[in-house]
Amino acid sequence: MSYVSFDLERSGKKCGVIGCGALGAEIGRALAASGLFDAVVLLDEDTRLCKGQAADIAASLPLHTSVDVWAGEYADLQGCALIVLASGQLPLHETMESELPLINLPILRHAIAGLSPYVGNAVLLVATQPTDLMTFVALHYSGLPAARVIGLGTLPDTLQLRRLLGRYLSADPAQIEAMVLGQAGDNATVIWSGVRIGGMDADLWRGAQGRSCEAMILHSLYTDVRCAAAQSADAKGYGIFAAAQAAALVACAVVRDQNSLLGLCTLSDGRFGVGNLCMSLPCVIGRSGVLAMPEPALDAAEQAALEKSAARLRSMICRANGLLCQT
Repeated sequence: MSYVSFDLERSGKKCGVIGCGALGAEIGRALAASGLFDAVVLLDEDTRLCKGQAADIAASLPLHTSVDVWAGEYADLQGCALIVLASGQLPLHETMESELPLINLPILRHAIAGLSPYVGNAVLLVATQPTDLMTFVALHYSGLPAARVIGLGTLPDTLQLRRLLGRYLSADPAQIEAMVLGQAGDNATVIWSGVRIGGMDADLWRGAQGRSCEAMILHSLYTDVRCAAAQSADAKGYGIFAAAQAAALVACAVVRDQNSLLGLCTLSDGRFGVGNLCMSLPCVIGRSGVLAMPEPALDAAEQAALEKSAARLRSMICRANGLLCQT
C-alpha cells in the first residue's frame, strides 16, 4: 500500500530503491540518512521483507533527519529524482560469479518492466551485479536515453583507492584525483598517469615532504583494495557498505546538480576507442545524469588495459544475449 502522507509537491525530493536484500537495504539506509531526500520508497517482491527493512531504516535515522521511508509499489516511483536498481543475487562465493547473469537478468528485466511507466525524469542507477552487464541490459530494456542510465561500476573501488592513497601520500583523500575505469572488479584499470593531489603530481607532493614516491608501493594499493573486497566476500559472502556510500555520492551529484566528475558505468560512444558497451568511464554527473564524458590522455598500458576490459565485456554481452533469448 502506498504511503499516503507523503506530498511530493510539498516535500520535494524522492528516491526509490528496487530490491531490499542486503545491498538494497544498505543503499536505502545511506540515501535516507544523507539528508538529500524527503522520501525514500523501497520495493521488493518479498513485501514482508520490504516492510521490515523500511521500518528498520526509519528507526535508524538521526533526530535531525526528517524523511519518510516506506515499502511501496511501482506507482510510488513517480516523481523520483533517482531510482536505484539493486534487485537480484549477490556473488556469494567464487563459482557464483558465472551464474549471476543467468539469475539476475530476468529479475532486472522484471523490475524495469514494472518501473517504466513511472520513471519520468528519474536517473536510473544500477547496483545489481555484475554492474557493467546489468547497466547495458537496463539501458536496452528501459528505452531511456543513455545519459540517464548509469551503473556504480568501479566507483566503490575508486573511493577506497583514494582513501589508501591519502594514507600513503599523507594527503586529504578529498583532494586526491584518482580514477579506476573499465570493467568493475579484478580486471579494472587504474589511471595511474592521472593521479594528482590538489592538481599536483604525486612525486612532487612526496618530494615536498622530503620523501620519495615509490611507484611499486603506489601501484600495490589497488591490490589492497581488491584484497579487502575479497576478504569481505570470503567472510560475509558479499560487500555492501562501499557500494552504498558510492550510491550516496552519485545521489548527491544528481540531486544537487553538482557536475561532479566520477568514474561510472555508462554507454561508451567510441571514447578511448571503445563503443557499444557499458563500462566505467569518466562522467560529469548532474540532475539529468551524464552531462559530459571527458577523455583524459592515457598512457599506452592504460589504453591497452581498457581495450582488454572492453573485449571481456563484449564477450559477456554476447553470452547475455543468448540468456535473454531463453528467458
